[in-house]
Amino acid sequence: FDINLLIIKLPDRNSQLENRPSTSTIVQLRTMDILCSIEFRELEKKNKELTTKVDTLKAALKQMG
Repeated sequence: FDINLLIIKLPDRNSQLENRPSTSTIVQLRTMDILCSIEFRELEKKNKELTTKVDTLKAALKQMG
């Protein structure tokens, strides 16, 4: 992987209070930001593709063995 694609970019926040990770609410908001990020969705898609390929290869090996 290109390391630059693995960097999660969070949206800019104007409020200092929103940037303080002192409450669980902020952690939940940041988790949502990550889950909605383009990079995360691209990695999920790639993971699904690779999982399908691995399953196909496993099935082919079982048929050969």
